[in-house]
Amino acid sequence: MKNVLRCFGSNLTLNCNRSKVCQLSCEKYSTAAAFKTESRERREKHPYKKIHPWKSFKAFSESLVENVIYNKNGLVALNKPYGIASREKDVNNTKVPYQKESLNKISGAVDYAVSNALPFIADRLGYANLNIVRSPERFMSGVMLLAADESVEKAIIKSQNRAMGFKKIPKTYWIVTTRLPKDTNGIKNVALKLHKSPCKKFERPVIHEKWSNTQEKKGEIKVLNVEYNLLSNSIDNLSALIEIKSSTTKWHAIRLFAATNLLSPILGDRIHAERIQNIMGTLMKVNPFVAAVDRPPRMNKKLLTHLNLSTEMQDIIPVHIHLKRIELSWYFGKNKDLLIEAPLTPEFSWTCQALNFELPRESNFSVENVSTEGQEQQFVQISQ
Repeated sequence: MKNVLRCFGSNLTLNCNRSKVCQLSCEKYSTAAAFKTESRERREKHPYKKIHPWKSFKAFSESLVENVIYNKNGLVALNKPYGIASREKDVNNTKVPYQKESLNKISGAVDYAVSNALPFIADRLGYANLNIVRSPERFMSGVMLLAADESVEKAIIKSQNRAMGFKKIPKTYWIVTTRLPKDTNGIKNVALKLHKSPCKKFERPVIHEKWSNTQEKKGEIKVLNVEYNLLSNSIDNLSALIEIKSSTTKWHAIRLFAATNLLSPILGDRIHAERIQNIMGTLMKVNPFVAAVDRPPRMNKKLLTHLNLSTEMQDIIPVHIHLKRIELSWYFGKNKDLLIEAPLTPEFSWTCQALNFELPRESNFSVENVSTEGQEQQFVQISQ
């Protein structure tokens, strides 16, 4: 009888242990599933995945109106979102573009263009129509200038041409880089030239320190004038926030200059970032046609950690170039300039916070009637 009880007793103990194991196993898998769900939700909420939040074209158009930063006497400026083209693609354009398509991905990207929303914006602002005069390229954000009539458009263009005559660079950009630049500030006068690949099938731009007047007259080179200044280092000195003035953005000139001249590629750049390589511990410019320049940029893992990203997610990083300010020389008459400044976009601002940049105080307003005569300047703040 005792033996029988021992058998049943051991079986009862075994069944009890099995129940506990099953219970612990269920709890373990439930916890793991909850963790995966929480991680998935956390990834979906990443600011880089909310760059295009619009659910409809109307919502997009409304957001453009909300992002108007200047509106006076037919001149309208808005803060163009990242990843939005100024105009629709011309299907009849047979010219081969330098870069056929972007290598950057935007989560939930929309294929809207600002030009399609112009009638809506004009109506909301009380104009018969609006035309785009100046705009950052698609994969930049910042100041976009619109004109309500031909006289305003001519005034903008005249002001820009006058700045060239004054040897002033009217556009100021903010960029975030993946390394500290080799110089904290400087002024450079260089030239861009397209070089054919050894197979003669495609071309890539290269920056030259010297060129001839003949090359410039023939259009073989594009002069690039640059002024840059380091605004802040990031946490752990992994990255930098740089203010840069550039006379052109042709062939992604700012990206190219940052990578090959500052040895500090722009965060999110997948076109020119690998034009410098770490060779035996030294950063060096490499031949633009070697296979290594076509691979995705290799980012510092600490930098990715600060950005709450894994290596697999780095292709959603937006190109961090923001057209911060445009200066229209003598727009209101002799020695009376107009400065228009755009606040940082949400994703750019989030990056600055994540990397702990010390930002200059943002004005986020436009300034008109800036007297440039003599040593004194008078600034007038425009309420938005």
